[in-house]
Amino acid sequence: MGTMNNKLWWMAGALIALVVGVVFATRSQSRIDGACHEIATSAAVGDISIDETRGVAYLAYLDRKPNADGKQPVGTIMLVDLNAKTPRVRAALATEPPNFRPLGVSVYAPAQGPRRLFVLDAGMGTFAVHVFEQSATGPFTLAETRHDSRLVNPRTILATGPDQFDIVNQEPWWRFASATNVSARYGKRSLIGSSTDRKLMLCEDGK
Repeated sequence: MGTMNNKLWWMAGALIALVVGVVFATRSQSRIDGACHEIATSAAVGDISIDETRGVAYLAYLDRKPNADGKQPVGTIMLVDLNAKTPRVRAALATEPPNFRPLGVSVYAPAQGPRRLFVLDAGMGTFAVHVFEQSATGPFTLAETRHDSRLVNPRTILATGPDQFDIVNQEPWWRFASATNVSARYGKRSLIGSSTDRKLMLCEDGK
């Protein structure tokens, strides 16, 4: 009897999560009052972080599913300048670490000093956090790599200082149904990506 009750509770929870995810996705889409068009990409976008001062979006650029040969694809960090008349995807890094599979990205943009990208990487067999620093010429170069046993199934990374970051190891239950979609907004423009599809949408507020 106890097992049956547990199954019923699990099914009810899953149904609620699905309904809530759909509602949130619908509401999020309804807040965008304007035209949307697709930006060409060659990989899925699993996370987006925006430099609010400069209006530049950084993308965790990775196909998470194995390719036709059964191998795990590698990825990179790309950027989109949301101030450009026609925004497009461009490289953000000077070079990538070996077997780079970025799951999350967060930009730290201080008032003074170089900008830093904190990137959650799943390409080395264990999770790692790479810290990239922006060079004088623009591209970011690898400054350091950190490993920690507390990185257990990490989902989100948030830069909180030049050497500090927070990690969320599990999504809240109500985000499971919509966890494949990511979005970020700067001014009247919004970017909407997906960790499962090669689709990046740019939406512009008509107001």
